Amino acid sequence: MYDLIIRNGKVVDAQQEVMADVAVRGGKIAAVGTGLDADATEEIDAAGLIVFPGGAHEAVKPASMK
Repeated sequence: MYDLIIRNGKVVDAQQEVMADVAVRGGKIAAVGTGLDADATEEIDAAGLIVFPGGAHEAVKPASMK
């Protein structure tokens, strides 16, 4: 079980953009994947939103901005 799952967001990192879920346990990203089959204490529906797992840094640009 996770503490938090952010579902259905557009997950963006330096390499790619993908529709996926992000699971958090103990304040750290524990899993990223499409349709995570897991339970969490709290869930957030991020449909239509952008999710930056690990935070944003000025030197990291989404793939669509390269």
